[in-house]
Amino acid sequence: MQDALEGACPLAVRRPSQWRELARNFTEEEKKYLTLYNDGMFGSETDLGTYGTLAMETPEQEPQSRGAELDWQRTAMRGRFCGGEAVQRAAGEENVSAEEAIRDLEKMHISYLNSTYDLQLLEQWKKETINGVSGFEAVGKRLGYRFVVENVEILSEKENRMWKMGEDSSGQMSLMRITLENHGFAGLTEEADCFLEIEEENKKPEKYRIHTDARAWHSGDTTILCRQITLLWFLRYFLRHPIPEHCIYVWWSCCRTEVPNESWHRGSWLPRAGLRYLCLYGGLIPLADR
Repeated sequence: MQDALEGACPLAVRRPSQWRELARNFTEEEKKYLTLYNDGMFGSETDLGTYGTLAMETPEQEPQSRGAELDWQRTAMRGRFCGGEAVQRAAGEENVSAEEAIRDLEKMHISYLNSTYDLQLLEQWKKETINGVSGFEAVGKRLGYRFVVENVEILSEKENRMWKMGEDSSGQMSLMRITLENHGFAGLTEEADCFLEIEEENKKPEKYRIHTDARAWHSGDTTILCRQITLLWFLRYFLRHPIPEHCIYVWWSCCRTEVPNESWHRGSWLPRAGLRYLCLYGGLIPLADR
């Protein structure tokens, strides 16, 4: 099947034990396209048989306990496109809350959930509240990658000179430092080109490519991006003033023409083409401490 797919999409199995068994005969390149789809998520203590009951003291036996397997997934499934179906428990058993589910989804690195297979657990999450939004929305906001720009700075002249290491010191160029965090459960699984774009009213936007691999912006991690830019007059002015809305963009374009829509899936693979806007930045851009 791997030969037939030729890397066009991931090949998923249900159990981590199945993944490990198959991976024994896979090359490192083939392993990149082997992932997990758990269709019994939260349905029982073993996710309806996805996991076993063996403790970590028996590592050579398969499958291991749910806790041991989630610890394995936290590391082994980084950078892979994992999904599944959240299902209710048997009558008389208490369902998993959205808050509890989020803790496990972080370890599973889940990019998408089926939104139509079993509605009862999802309906329960809609009635719960987490930080002012429904549990359903709180889960949905973190499916896949969710890159958030936390800060944007223009480096001080001293820092800028140190960074340029003897390059042009005319003052026409400066360094922008962008701090972002991935608040999602997973990361970007497709190769992508990343760009910084700065707009000035009635003028052609300034666009800069940022040399980075966005696939390395892992869930829960903080990433620092730096890019030398032309220090436009309006940017000098706005160092101490509010930036107009829709002025600074960070966006990326996936190298493939179609990429998976990493969100709630209606039972199928939903391709989406085009550019992905990482953020719009409006506010104060501080000058870094000298």
